[in-house]
Order: sequence, then structure tokens, then C-alpha cells
Amino acid sequence: MAQWPFVSLGVTVVSPLAGSYVDRAATDAGTVADMAATRKTEKYSTLSSVYRFEPIAVENLDVFSSTTLNFISELGRRICVHTGDARETSYLFQRISIMLQCFNFVLLHDILPIDLPDL
Repeated sequence: MAQWPFVSLGVTVVSPLAGSYVDRAATDAGTVADMAATRKTEKYSTLSSVYRFEPIAVENLDVFSSTTLNFISELGRRICVHTGDARETSYLFQRISIMLQCFNFVLLHDILPIDLPDL
């Protein structure tokens, strides 16, 4: 098994429902996450070769970029080798999904009116 160098993660959560992304998001699931991953990779392209940069890009509707899927799958596989639990990759994706649900709750909370009208 090849040794990984130090890994630096750049996490981005994007909304495919934003006006600037709607047209591109309508073409294919994950397009906006892939765009965000590409932008993040370009931003950190000058990072020292001592580090392996991994963009973690997820749409807030729980769609992962292709690079994120590959990285999380490989990470889960490597953890599985050490723990012996074949479910490690599933656990990683579940944890990320739970964090996204919390993130979406905060987004919704911030846009809802404070004083709800009486019914």
C-alpha cells in the first residue's frame, strides 16, 4: 500500500439552487460540486508537494463531486484495512450526510422569519 503524504482538505458546500448555478445544475447531478472542487484545486495548486490536497466538495442536496467520492471511498477502504470493518466507507458517507443536514438546518433557520404569524 502506497504511503500518503500529509493530506490537506479543502471543504466546500455549494447550493445547486443558487441563481448562478441553476442552469449548470440542471444538466447533471454533481456538476456544481465538480465545479467547486476544480476551483478549490486551482486555488491551492501552489501548495508544497509535501502535501496532497484533496478538495471535499458537496452540494447541499447531498451530491458529492467525483473527486470527493474517490477520496472518501479510498479513505474508507484504508480505514477498513486497519479496523477489519467493511462498513467504514458507509460510516464516512453517513457522517458527511449528517453534517449536511445540520448545515441545511442552519440555512433554513436563517431564512425563516423570526415572528411567525398567528394562524
